[in-house]
Amino acid sequence: MISRYLTLLVLATAVGQANADSPIYTAASPEALQAAKVMVEDFDKTMLESLQVAHSSNARVLGAQSKQFNDMVGSAKKQFPTGLFAPMRSCWVAAIHGQAWWHALLAIRTSGKSEQRNKNLDDELGQYNQYRQQCLEEADPVIAAAKAEEEPEKGKECLAVYDLDPATGKTITLPKPAHCAQQ
Repeated sequence: MISRYLTLLVLATAVGQANADSPIYTAASPEALQAAKVMVEDFDKTMLESLQVAHSSNARVLGAQSKQFNDMVGSAKKQFPTGLFAPMRSCWVAAIHGQAWWHALLAIRTSGKSEQRNKNLDDELGQYNQYRQQCLEEADPVIAAAKAEEEPEKGKECLAVYDLDPATGKTITLPKPAHCAQQ
């Protein structure tokens, strides 16, 4: 059990150090896809290991596993934007749900009300998987390019655009495209 604790501690430290200087990914690219794949693979592996770790009665082992989840969420937050409309936000959201899944798993272990807690565990796992898939799709440059062709950003060209009239020096509103009047 002590060797398991040390392994978890080394892994948690390695995750933190490996991602200390990681770039921030704000658009799909081969590098962003690789970072997203590494992140979800780390979460998948840690979540699988957590099924065994949760049965431990050793507080240090449980604490090390919690720290590992905290470190992985922190790494995801550093690598992927967290704003409400930020591109590639779902990578960070997947990390949050992976950590929430761990908390739900611990709650099952420490409480006798497993039916409701199993629902929470299933909900968090479902959310993790949903955002995990979105993360990989958002990071993939091929998928992102295909989506951009299918769904061009609508409405931006319909915003009011102002300019200075060179003759008078006054602010004027530039005409909008014809389809804007139909919205």
